[in-house]
Amino acid sequence: MSSEVALTGGKELADKMLELERKSAKTIGRKAVRKSTAVVRKAARANAKAMVGGTFGTLLARHIATGTPRRQRRGTYTLDVGPHGEDKFPESVEISASGRRNYIPAALEYGHGNARPIPFLRRAWDTTKREALAVIQREVAAGIERVAKGGKG
Repeated sequence: MSSEVALTGGKELADKMLELERKSAKTIGRKAVRKSTAVVRKAARANAKAMVGGTFGTLLARHIATGTPRRQRRGTYTLDVGPHGEDKFPESVEISASGRRNYIPAALEYGHGNARPIPFLRRAWDTTKREALAVIQREVAAGIERVAKGGKG
């Protein structure tokens, strides 16, 4: 699941980040995004337990984590929140008689066949979006302040 958002005051913060040393700016951005995803991850875990429920809901909540995509555009900071892949969460994969692999969390999130979707991840993002953006803005401003005072990002 991917979603883009605009940060209020982001232009001013981005301009200040451009004035910083490149390594410091990247560090500030990564730390800010990582802290903001903690908010979304916490809500996603709670939703998995409440909305999916049962043993699989608890198991799913335990395996929801933050991951970094392999490729990112320069100047952007991206982290994904969701269940670990099938290698770390083997209970999440169902292999049919024909050998087709089905990823169960995706089937829960988007629905399958006649089953209705249970959008535990989407709802977590929708309910925590503003809080996550506020965390990013606060952390970036604090990071710029730290670097300006002579500290590290």
